[in-house]
Amino acid sequence: MRSIQITTLSHILSTAVMAAIFTLILSACSTVSHVKLYNGPTLSPQHESTIILPEELDLLEVNGQEISNTNLSFRTGNMPLTLPSGEHVLVFQYKQIWQIDDENHDVVSSGPITFKANLAKTETMMFEFPVIKTYEDAKRFSINPSLTLVSRRQKIPSSHTQKDNAFIFDEDTQAKATQYPNLDQLKFWWKRATYYEQQEFLIWQTE
Repeated sequence: MRSIQITTLSHILSTAVMAAIFTLILSACSTVSHVKLYNGPTLSPQHESTIILPEELDLLEVNGQEISNTNLSFRTGNMPLTLPSGEHVLVFQYKQIWQIDDENHDVVSSGPITFKANLAKTETMMFEFPVIKTYEDAKRFSINPSLTLVSRRQKIPSSHTQKDNAFIFDEDTQAKATQYPNLDQLKFWWKRATYYEQQEFLIWQTE
């Protein structure tokens, strides 16, 4: 009887410790009020712009730099992002976990969603997109996401690149690639580039 009581007490203590650790992790995450998206000294609020990132979106890149911030990956609710005022290219992704039944779930995600924004000082921008209530809604939205960044002074539409395997060519393309591999690859990437990426390429080509 004593050994059973000791085992039960040990299990209770172990559960309590794990719960305490989990609570500390959540507390640490909740203390992050915003994320600064630039290096160097913190600017004054008069020289910053803010983007309110909803829980449904992940930030992938800022001005060509990949973002790997755990405060953005493990979060609940909206997260204010601050960055210097001026022109920025921001790439996001819709990504949500949906419960299909008691035992199964699915991660629904879109391809890259790009915004080219010229942000004013102290400007705050928020996302406008349809309300996604069901798993089927999420799948439809992920194929062709329609989002807009809005503030009191402007509205910025998004440019979406469909999610696919960039290294899988169809049979016709593969046949051509045996004769003109570089040309076909250029055509392949051009079709999948966003409008802003195409414009940047054309500028680079003329330099």
